[in-house]
Amino acid sequence: MSDEPRWAQIQKRTFTAWCNQHLKDRVLGIKDLYKDFESGVLLINLVEILTKNMDIAPKYVKNPTIRAQQIENNSKVLAFLKRRGIKLVGIGAEDIVDGKSKLILGLIWTLILRYHIQKGGGDAKSELLAWVRKQIPECDVKNFTNSWTDGKAICHLTNSLSQGCIDLGTLGNLTPLKRATLGENVAEKELDIPMILAPEDLVSDEPDELSTMTYISYFRDYFDDMANRSVKKKLPDPAKCIILHEGDGDKGEQFIPVKLKVQSRNYAGNNLDHGGDGFAASVAFYDKDTPLPEHEGSGGKIANAPSSGNLNDASHTDSKQLQKTTSFKNVKSSAIPETAVHVGGKPVDSELKDNGDGTYPIRFTPLDYGNYLVM
Repeated sequence: MSDEPRWAQIQKRTFTAWCNQHLKDRVLGIKDLYKDFESGVLLINLVEILTKNMDIAPKYVKNPTIRAQQIENNSKVLAFLKRRGIKLVGIGAEDIVDGKSKLILGLIWTLILRYHIQKGGGDAKSELLAWVRKQIPECDVKNFTNSWTDGKAICHLTNSLSQGCIDLGTLGNLTPLKRATLGENVAEKELDIPMILAPEDLVSDEPDELSTMTYISYFRDYFDDMANRSVKKKLPDPAKCIILHEGDGDKGEQFIPVKLKVQSRNYAGNNLDHGGDGFAASVAFYDKDTPLPEHEGSGGKIANAPSSGNLNDASHTDSKQLQKTTSFKNVKSSAIPETAVHVGGKPVDSELKDNGDGTYPIRFTPLDYGNYLVM
């Protein structure tokens, strides 16, 4: 059993989930909020994502092995945040390396407040509360603590953004936990709002104000973006698209065409059923001793894209290994204009088709043993 106070336990769970919502775009994640930022690498990635700035920590140590390197990495992040005018109280790089729980919670809250909740120059809590009260006046929400513990407000808020998705008349028959679970589940399914705050934490007899604010701010984000969502539902999101093997070409045999397929998906991860989205791909060959370059470009990366395609023996690479190694560094859509860059690679003939149903088969034939980069 944890010796932490209840509020700290709730914050740790909620803030961990919030961080992972951002880090998943780079196929990264944390399990322990207090330990996993130790190296500085994940914190650098998180701040890069939040600020859309790739130069926050030039020449940082990507695989730190000693304490001095960990402190150096974290120092660079904190220095960047200070240059941005973000006030950091009482936390230094050593505190992150040493896993000082309360200071780390304070740092993550500062990031949440600055890059997620704060919309203008006013008081963030007052502005968010005013929005909630306007959205669901019938609930008379007064705060971000005990106004939510009966589970009714979260159901009303979810229903206010998608009328009829919850039968509000049935809430009286449910316990607070069941109401909260219903409201959060429907919000996740219908509104694509991540369940970063556990229902049992929302209705806790010791609710955490900061965690509730963090979660509820997603509902305001949804409201602010409603005008764009009908359009976005029809557009491919490279971070949500997936890559599939098809046919017998996934064995990786020399001279046998490799058959892959992109399934186009929208921002919510739902399969699109139309073609014409302008996907493009190109293939380059590198000999087996040449490391594959990092892709240079601005396009979105396919979410489950592995890192490289390797054909390194005279027989074949089995499908399990190929799934780990066959790569689409980037698949482009017309919404994300980009020019693929192959540094030192030899172009390989490839073919991409549009099935007209949201899938885009790609074919290429490995002619030499080595690495194949597909973009």
